[in-house]
Amino acid sequence: MPAVAAGVRGHDIEEAETFSLLAEVAIALAGFTGVAAAFGGRSREYSAADRVRLDAIFLSSACVLAISLCVLTLKSILLDAETVYAYSGLLGAFFLVWFLYPLTPRTYALARDADTSTSLSIVTLGTLQNVISLVLILANFIVWRSAGPLLAAASIQIMWSLLLFARLLVRPN
Repeated sequence: MPAVAAGVRGHDIEEAETFSLLAEVAIALAGFTGVAAAFGGRSREYSAADRVRLDAIFLSSACVLAISLCVLTLKSILLDAETVYAYSGLLGAFFLVWFLYPLTPRTYALARDADTSTSLSIVTLGTLQNVISLVLILANFIVWRSAGPLLAAASIQIMWSLLLFARLLVRPN
């Protein structure tokens, strides 16, 4: 019996380290974005599309950070794993709906404007990744209550932020 308990404990530690790493990546991504925005070598005037990209990067990073910190905090007070992952996911869903989804209409309006560097394919991809993340998080709250869906949703958010960061860096003068 102690071997089983030790195995479960080891698994919990690995998950905590993974969420800790995701929190660090989210903070680093937001920090690098801030540095690139401030000292990018270009004019400090940003187009409307660039401002939306910056908002999306910071908000996606905040979503990942909120999920990760919630997992780490709730685990530290020794709640059971199902409760930790359910409520951490609920916080992530709140971030997605409250902060990221309002960017979608702004982004769509920019994509319809021929003078911006935002295309409908990017808007579709952004909306799709947000919907997939939200479905994973809410299904986790309702059904699974495990780390996997939260890790998948956070990874999707990080990958999207990295794509937006790359687009921000290579934006035309």
